[in-house]
This record gives sequence, C-alpha cells and structure tokens, in this order.
Amino acid sequence: MIGRALSFYLFNFFCVVWLESFCASKGFFLPLSAIYIFYLTVARGIYQSLISLAVLMVLVNAVCSYNNAYFTLIAFSIAYVWRDMGDCQNFPPQILPIFCALLPAYLLEFGLNSPWLTMKFLLPSLIISSVLAPVFLWFWDFISDSLTLARFSVLDNYSEDV
Repeated sequence: MIGRALSFYLFNFFCVVWLESFCASKGFFLPLSAIYIFYLTVARGIYQSLISLAVLMVLVNAVCSYNNAYFTLIAFSIAYVWRDMGDCQNFPPQILPIFCALLPAYLLEFGLNSPWLTMKFLLPSLIISSVLAPVFLWFWDFISDSLTLARFSVLDNYSEDV
C-alpha cells in the first residue's frame, strides 16, 4: 500500500511540475499544483495534502521560478470546506470551488494593475484552469482507483481527520 501511494505521489509531482512549467514556458499560466492540492485535500485529508503542498511549493518555485503559495494555500482552504459541504460525487460541480479558489489567488498574485494583463492573461487562464479542473480530478481519481487508493468521489476517505 505504501509503495502504491508513494508511486502515485511521485508520478503526480513530476507530472504537475512538468505540465505547469511547460505551460508557463508557452505563456499560459496553469496552476495545476493548486488543483492537485484541492484533489488531495478532499481525497486524502489535510495531513497528506499539507506535506504535498510543501513539496510542490518548493518544486514549482525551483523549476518554474515563481511562487505558487497563494494558489496552493487558498485551494487547500477552499477544499477543506468543500469536502464537508460540497458535492464531491460528481466532477463537473468542482468548477465552482476551484474557480472560487483561483480567483482570489490570481488577484493576490497578479493584481488588477494592467487591463492588458487582466484580459489577455488572467481571465483566459482562470477560465481554462477552472474548466479543465474536473478533467484533472477525474484523471487523478482514475489513477487512485487503479491503485486502490482513496478517491475523490468517495466521501468517507478522510476519517483519519475526525
């Protein structure tokens, strides 16, 4: 069980950091680390997601040369509330909490100083990230199910936090 969980985390750390850095090199900001922390907080609980949050903050900062602390911390906070109050059985409703997590993070990180920045960079990144989030959540749930690990769409995963 530990080997499967470790391989799940290592694979996803590599994929998240690589995809986030690839998108950043193409001029598109995809806060995939925040979406992954959202997934982990709901699926695995706060302890595993906080450890992953720290690892991803260091990796993304080292590889992408930007700080994703706002994104991951706000995604963690929203997911902590969402896992008790939200609809985690289906993937499309996850657009709302992820949008609510990314919007303040985008505003804190980039601000609203330039209309060009807001219209050409922030708004498309925010919308595309929120719409793509259920696809990533489904993908991670599929991998977790294949490895017989705790899944996002099962609400009794975080009994260790009670």
